[in-house]
Amino acid sequence: MEIPGVVRLVLYTQSGLHIMPNLLAEQIDTLAAFAPNALPVISLYLNTQSDDHGRGHFASFIRKELHTRARTFAHQSAARASFFADVDRIEKYLATELRPSTNGLALFA
Repeated sequence: MEIPGVVRLVLYTQSGLHIMPNLLAEQIDTLAAFAPNALPVISLYLNTQSDDHGRGHFASFIRKELHTRARTFAHQSAARASFFADVDRIEKYLATELRPSTNGLALFA
């Protein structure tokens, strides 16, 4: 799929500007092919910039907000189990794979 006017994806980090390979069309195709089902999808947009002391404070926000959202699903339901599996993957990613230079993040699970 070709998108007119989209040339490249640019990533802005504290260490500078990085031009990424043009994978946008591939990513859009993947999202478009996603088969709908009854399970929840998490869309998380996160400011990961450090504070004045070089520390990020998003981990406690994530834990609180996502676990608050979990209460909206019936206990013992497939939706709740799916949601918690996604939350677990998100928390592990943020703890182990997120680069310190990342200023913002969009995650879909």
